[in-house]
Amino acid sequence: MRTATKFVAPLTDEERLRLKEIHKIDPNWRTRMRAQAILLSEKGFALNQLATIFEIDRDSVSQWLDWWADYKLEIPSAHSQRLNVLGFLNLNGSFESYVFECPIDSEVLIMCFDDYCQRMKKPALIVLDNAPVHKSAAFESRIESWGEQGLYLLFLPPYCPEINLIEVLWRKIKYEWLPVSAYQSFKGLSEALNEVLRGVGSKYRLSFAH
Repeated sequence: MRTATKFVAPLTDEERLRLKEIHKIDPNWRTRMRAQAILLSEKGFALNQLATIFEIDRDSVSQWLDWWADYKLEIPSAHSQRLNVLGFLNLNGSFESYVFECPIDSEVLIMCFDDYCQRMKKPALIVLDNAPVHKSAAFESRIESWGEQGLYLLFLPPYCPEINLIEVLWRKIKYEWLPVSAYQSFKGLSEALNEVLRGVGSKYRLSFAH
């Protein structure tokens, strides 16, 4: 059913400053987008307009506004716990994921690639963007060894994240498959995220045009 258009209630000066701070400094880009959506809604941007700006469906934007109405300043702050996910997505829909509460640095990244390399059953080509961690000396020093084991890397052109297919998956998880209620607590988020990740390829599916 189509969500009726809605707007947030007028913000107090304190709320507006808090949202601007979140939009400016929060390390979670999804949280920054939600804060910006709330600010724009107060200025009169309709759900359709916000959905176009953030490239998501209007029902997801509506959920963001509902979350604000229910929880106000309880939007996660820059100091809240975070979950970081690294994943290997196959065009046939199969998916391998690794979840961490720590940042994904070169050491963590190499550990995941080593593990995936050991468990893969046939040669694989991994497509990567040019994130700094993918270009670190430690990571690059392992590329030849992985290649000898049948794991090959292909780096996308710079500044082209939109052609990285796994970005489609991340958007689906963040904006459609994870319920807004998952963000009420870190425990709830962790459980909901793990449930979604386990369901990728079965309950949660992507389709790619060939």
